[in-house]
Amino acid sequence: MDEDALEQRLFPPATAELAQRRPVPDWWPVHRELRGGRHVTLRLLWVEWKQDHPDGWGFSQSCWHYLRWLGAQDVVMRFNYSAGARMFVDYSGDTAPVLDLGTGEVANRSAEGDQ
Repeated sequence: MDEDALEQRLFPPATAELAQRRPVPDWWPVHRELRGGRHVTLRLLWVEWKQDHPDGWGFSQSCWHYLRWLGAQDVVMRFNYSAGARMFVDYSGDTAPVLDLGTGEVANRSAEGDQ
């Protein structure tokens, strides 16, 4: 067997049939989970999906296709508010524990209030 024939056998060209057999995630639920859930990552969602679809894409391909899908979405909504009509707060997630250097205890400042 010559080198070209060997390469053709090892790396056959991708076919439309193969693409149709490979499962593709439904991106809208993935996007909703990422936007709405705390501590939800694309990797976590991919692991859950991969358990149900073992023939599906690997993680890097899944990320690439998700970002491609996300870039094709035209979701721009502009709001115009008069000054002082609304207040927006940027929530950064879980807070870091505060350590009392004197006692070594972890203080939960949100439960104790301002001291």
